[in-house]
Amino acid sequence: MDNNIILWTGVGLGLVALLIGGIFLYHTLTYPFKPLDIDGVKIAEIPKEAVIEFKKVGKGAELKQLQKDGFLLYFDGIAEGAPGMGSVMYNQAEQDAREQLSRYLNSVVTDFQQRAQGVLQSSSTGTDNDKVVAVTNTVFKNVSSNFAKTIQTGAEVVAKYYVMKAGRIEYHSVLVYNPKTAFSLLQQQSYLIEQLGDQGKEFYENLNKVLEEAFKNTPSK
Repeated sequence: MDNNIILWTGVGLGLVALLIGGIFLYHTLTYPFKPLDIDGVKIAEIPKEAVIEFKKVGKGAELKQLQKDGFLLYFDGIAEGAPGMGSVMYNQAEQDAREQLSRYLNSVVTDFQQRAQGVLQSSSTGTDNDKVVAVTNTVFKNVSSNFAKTIQTGAEVVAKYYVMKAGRIEYHSVLVYNPKTAFSLLQQQSYLIEQLGDQGKEFYENLNKVLEEAFKNTPSK
């Protein structure tokens, strides 16, 4: 009796293992995507049939830190063309990715300004209200007007791949943006914020938090 129980238990476990293995194998074979990774860091999922022609090496440490901080932002630019046009099409795809980034940064600036209004209201309750408002408005203006510059300094193409379509080729340039470049804009305003003394320190810390939330809550697509 005991031997029969052990036997049938083993058979049952074996069938369960086969079933799970079969489901996993089916999913692996039929799943239409594969990971795009740079130095072991997964950036995105791309079509399984995609042919990767370029990957930026030596970015692993930076990308891991961005991923850990929740700031790993990528933009997949696309351009369609004929075979043999890779160089031109990849440049066009990069331009498409940078335009996506530009729209994204515009939304971040808007979110930053809206959130920062709360910081302004809480910081302007002291005796020198006019000075706080003046410094705050200057900081907002300087940071917002320089966001566009970070498209060049904070963005880099980390991968290029293409996908064959019916009678055409879809070229992709994958751009990664490091938002820490934008945080440096705020750091550059420290000489203004220092005019507010101890109140300025708290104001600066709160603005950093606001900028972090703007990046983490704005969709990248």
